[in-house]
Amino acid sequence: MARHEPRSADDWFFEVLNAELKLIDRQFESAARQLIKYFDKGQSLLLKPLLCCLPLASVALRAHPEELAEQAHWCQEYAKVNAMGLRKIVKKHDKVYGNKEGQKFLQACWMNGNHGPSLAEDTFRCSICLDLLYKPLGLTCGHVFCTPCALGAAGMRNALGTTHAILQHIKPRAACPECRRTGVYLEAVQLKRAGQLIQKRWPEDFAKREEEENARLADMRRKLQEQRAAANDGSWGFVLPY
Repeated sequence: MARHEPRSADDWFFEVLNAELKLIDRQFESAARQLIKYFDKGQSLLLKPLLCCLPLASVALRAHPEELAEQAHWCQEYAKVNAMGLRKIVKKHDKVYGNKEGQKFLQACWMNGNHGPSLAEDTFRCSICLDLLYKPLGLTCGHVFCTPCALGAAGMRNALGTTHAILQHIKPRAACPECRRTGVYLEAVQLKRAGQLIQKRWPEDFAKREEEENARLADMRRKLQEQRAAANDGSWGFVLPY
């Protein structure tokens, strides 16, 4: 008899999470189809409550455009709330267990299109960290990432200095994390206007990300100072050696 490898906690976790996502997708699709159906036919509309905290009650509606538009709005909010919740769940998972399995799971859902309503494409999200773009950096291949994420993909996450100065030290063979094209960093552009729009549109999310990034940089500077003090030498390099 063939021996079966014991299932890991991660296997069980992502199996359950995937089942929940499928249920959410079915609920979203069912509500969306009802809206389209009754908008076309002008019939009474009975919506069942969606499986989340949104205030969608089981009430009969006449197919007035304003009422249907409101229900469509809440369907859209339902997708956004669940997408945000999913991102927070997998991000917490990776933080607790010290791996990237949650990020891989989320990226697989997005790439395969298995959970379209919950993972709707968002122009202002970074495909590396899956959060809102923070200080967006446009590579010459056309792809855009958070500046820390893009620098990290090029092996320069622990670099200290201005973005322009760091870009000059990235090797030409460094590739875009998405299309794998090389030589895309040297003339990369800081998209300051896009960053300002994101900060204005999502001030709380931006402030939280900025606080996290500032704390990370402060910790790097502190460690660098400790290394310099221990070596009693001020000629340490530009990049921390870990």
